[in-house]
Amino acid sequence: MLDLTVEILANTVPSPLLLLGHEGTFFDTPVSVFGANKALCDALGFRFVEVSKLAAVDILAEPSYGRLWGAICQATDSGAPSPVDGLELRDVQDGAHVADVLVHTFRGRSVCIVERFRCRCHASPLPAVADPRSFASSSQFAPAGQDVVLDELLKTVRPIGLEICERMPGCVFIMRADNFYTVYMNHHGDTMTGIPNEEVMGAWWHLAHPDDVAAILGALHSATDGNKDLVEYVWRCKTASGYRRLLDRATARRDAHGRITHWFGMAIDLEDMFLKQEVTAATAQRLAESEAYFRFIFQSSLMPMAFIRLEPPADDFSRWRIVDANDSLLSLVGYCQAELRAGLLESHRLVPAEQQQARAEQFRSVLTDGPSLPQEVKIVTKDGTCKVVLFGLAYYKQADWYLAIIVDITEQKRAEAAAVAASEAKTYFLANISHEIRTPLNGICGISELLLDFVPLRGPARDYVNTITRSAAHLLTRINQLLDFTRLGAGKLQLVEDVFVPLTYVEDVVELMAEAADNKGVDLLYEVDPRVPRLLRGDVGRLRQILINLVSNAIKFTDAGHVKVSVTVCDAPCTPEEAAPADASMRSSQSEITQMEQTAMPHEAAPRLRAPTSASAELPCILLQVAVADTGIGVSEADQTHLFDPFWQADSSF
Repeated sequence: MLDLTVEILANTVPSPLLLLGHEGTFFDTPVSVFGANKALCDALGFRFVEVSKLAAVDILAEPSYGRLWGAICQATDSGAPSPVDGLELRDVQDGAHVADVLVHTFRGRSVCIVERFRCRCHASPLPAVADPRSFASSSQFAPAGQDVVLDELLKTVRPIGLEICERMPGCVFIMRADNFYTVYMNHHGDTMTGIPNEEVMGAWWHLAHPDDVAAILGALHSATDGNKDLVEYVWRCKTASGYRRLLDRATARRDAHGRITHWFGMAIDLEDMFLKQEVTAATAQRLAESEAYFRFIFQSSLMPMAFIRLEPPADDFSRWRIVDANDSLLSLVGYCQAELRAGLLESHRLVPAEQQQARAEQFRSVLTDGPSLPQEVKIVTKDGTCKVVLFGLAYYKQADWYLAIIVDITEQKRAEAAAVAASEAKTYFLANISHEIRTPLNGICGISELLLDFVPLRGPARDYVNTITRSAAHLLTRINQLLDFTRLGAGKLQLVEDVFVPLTYVEDVVELMAEAADNKGVDLLYEVDPRVPRLLRGDVGRLRQILINLVSNAIKFTDAGHVKVSVTVCDAPCTPEEAAPADASMRSSQSEITQMEQTAMPHEAAPRLRAPTSASAELPCILLQVAVADTGIGVSEADQTHLFDPFWQADSSF
């Protein structure tokens, strides 16, 4: 009988383990069960005292029994262990389990050790994997000291028992019960601790952490004095690399009088398991903190945000539902958290019917093109009102949901509409008032000209009428410009194409501004490139307006020297598309007119003018440069950055 071996197996090995023995030939002697631990008994539903009375056929399924016999024959012939994987074991309820077995032969006897056990369906639960006592390290038995009582105990163990124990998992030790000295230890104990076994023999608790010594000795005294069969404790053992946490689990061995003489036990290294648990706990803590951090940002954001999932079928991007949203979004659409959890925030409730197809295209494009730029859309609130928002979308593939970020621009759109309405009203008012003022001014200009032509006025009276004529003409010019500005605001200013002579256009402007230049003692010069064509097609009125403004500014800021107007042909090619007039270029040119009237021009202002063409006329396209250069004060580099700012002047004294 392998009493000691079976006892150690029954109380110290936490994983399921079964010993199957065979002596003689397969046909003469059946394979019998002579050892099992509590974990296997619990898994198969047998009582521990019943296991040794069973034959292998009571536990093994018939095909597995034949495979086991083949492995026994192979181990006997080769003298080496023979593995058998996938043997089927039956429990008391005839449920099937799978075990991997290693067959050994010792002194003419075959022993089968179950190395791995995989439960398919079991009547009793296996020990929990998270239980520290379910972790063990493989080791071998070896003597580590001398003890008279121990020698007597070992005589009761057949030689095969020690050879089986050599292949048992875990670090096995034997300890006296009177003084708790270690008398035997697995030779792999020094591998576990990194300390030679000689230092562990005898009083071993000097290796324990000072805070654990009292608890260890207290547990041993309590188990020994209380005549208990089992003792276990976790302690920190000193190793070559520092302290490691171990689980010691030992069973009592008694003499003929029932007194405990020795403790047979196994030490299991739990340090790696504890470290994994600590890492897992730390990771879980970090994940929880990250989740809380995200939820805080998500819920505290003033910008509405939501997580969206598509409804089945997956290819229908027009059907989706908001699964999570922050308070800002719920406040925007008028729903509450309970309605969100009930799944009421669906696409057909939130998106108008006429925009659902566009939203489906946005969802589809996000899958292939990445996050979409915010699009202006309408959403329907719980009370049925529509709000205008910017709707941005991103897709998170791992979780298969979309993140929507929304900006409410309803009030901004209302303000824009009000501003447009006010601008249109102002434009309409200016256009009407300009027309109303021009009518009497035209009358004043006409009557004053009649007075000068047909009434014989002399002296101061004629001067007064001349002043009236000039003032009325100047005021009429300003009103015409004001009317142009109203047309610009309404987008109705049009260029008038006509054939004109460039030289005459320049001479008219120079002649008109000659009096102002003479009054300041400034020479007004002009030069036209001979390559400029004799005739051009364009809006000569707008060209004259631009050139008058440039020359007027140049004279205004020049006290001595000259102002020169030059027209040249640019060498850069000009395509018909570049030469064709457009609303955008027209508005830009007119804007420059306004700003140039309010600012001081630098020494040389050279707008590049394209010669307009008619769609019906097949004339060559040229690019003209009309430049106005002066010897005035110019504009400093610091002031040039403000050149086109509204209502700004480099020198406000002028």
